[in-house]
Amino acid sequence: ALAAYLVKPGRRSFALDALSLEYLGRELAPATADGQLTLGADDEAEAHALMVQARTVLDLGAAFGERLEQVGATELLADIELPTSILLATL
Repeated sequence: ALAAYLVKPGRRSFALDALSLEYLGRELAPATADGQLTLGADDEAEAHALMVQARTVLDLGAAFGERLEQVGATELLADIELPTSILLATL
């Protein structure tokens, strides 16, 4: 989401499904309504949906790498945004 913000700060949603559709042309099916795995008959389908989401994050990383270069924000992400987000996550 940080890379997406730096590429297009005025966008309305930074949700994974919205970014996947716009930048990769892929629709994501939710794992469950609350995004958590549940025990039951659908465990395999839910696990698959989570794996697809993880793959989408990797693919978006590659897509945004190119776009960050185009807008000159690669160093901003690496030197400021990511270290700051790590620091804030520890608070």
